[in-house]
Amino acid sequence: MRYFPIFMDIRKRPVLVVGGGEVACRKIDMLLQADADITVVAPSIKSYLADYVEQEKIHYQKGFYHRDLLDNK
Repeated sequence: MRYFPIFMDIRKRPVLVVGGGEVACRKIDMLLQADADITVVAPSIKSYLADYVEQEKIHYQKGFYHRDLLDNK
């Protein structure tokens, strides 16, 4: 088995999503249902995600992923 499914309680836990495209949209919808504290890092995001940012459901950091982003989490 290449991928191992894992179940965790991520309520109010910081989660970093890299990328702002269609796949990120689907993953973020699931993470919101789990009540995670979501930060997205990407050069740009879909308008769907921009609506979440405006509603303060997620945080957005414009740019590219770099390892230092994990230091504050």
